[in-house]
Amino acid sequence: VPAGFIMASRSVEIPEIPEVQDKVRAQLHIAGARFRPAPDASKTLCDIVMSVDLKGNIPKGMAEQVIPTIMAIDVESNTKHFKEL
Repeated sequence: VPAGFIMASRSVEIPEIPEVQDKVRAQLHIAGARFRPAPDASKTLCDIVMSVDLKGNIPKGMAEQVIPTIMAIDVESNTKHFKEL
């Protein structure tokens, strides 16, 4: 889009990255993200909406701590890739 990028994503199975025993791999049903320049040119604004199944009986408090961390990692990774475009 003229003022940035819009990205949609979902989980896929990749044979080269097998599941790790004793680790829970979440299922991302669908996610949408909008990346656009911030007034401070060294920063990027990002809006994210996602539907994800954490595949486990995770207490609400823990899920509320984990999801923002996952989103921050995702934003950093995607911002790096967009800079390469």
